[in-house]
Amino acid sequence: MEDNNLTSESQSLKSKRLVALIIDLTVCFLASLVITVIPIVNHYISWAVVFLILFLIKDALFDGRGIGKNILGIKLIDSENTTVISYKQSIIRNLVLVLPLLVYNLVLPIIALFVKSASVLDLINNIIIWVGALYFAIILLSEGYKVFILNDTLRLGDQMAKTNIIETDYKT
Repeated sequence: MEDNNLTSESQSLKSKRLVALIIDLTVCFLASLVITVIPIVNHYISWAVVFLILFLIKDALFDGRGIGKNILGIKLIDSENTTVISYKQSIIRNLVLVLPLLVYNLVLPIIALFVKSASVLDLINNIIIWVGALYFAIILLSEGYKVFILNDTLRLGDQMAKTNIIETDYKT
């Protein structure tokens, strides 16, 4: 009986994590669009870069709850001392998911400063897109498998950042 209860709680946490991620993605996307409507901001930074910044720090907001986690009553803690996670841990944790987008939006413009040939730049652009898509597919499948198929709620990002997700009674 205890194993069924544990499995039920584990499934509930997994479902909450997925819904929280969808909420966070939506909020980060919409916020990035709103922020880049500001004329001075959109002149210097793209919506994708604003999205990246928001997505990377989202889990450190609201004492490790983020927006989606806050709504669903789950939070992130430092797995070593059970305290609130830091911005650094949030960035490390989420970097695994957005690395290709980060490379595309930050590294490609830097490469473009040095490569003057349009055809070479186009080739580099296509390579980054294809490698990024392959990376994302592999990470999405492996992280999904680890969290939703195995009974391990820690994904690679959690392991790297030394974070853990728990249920909490506090909701906004």
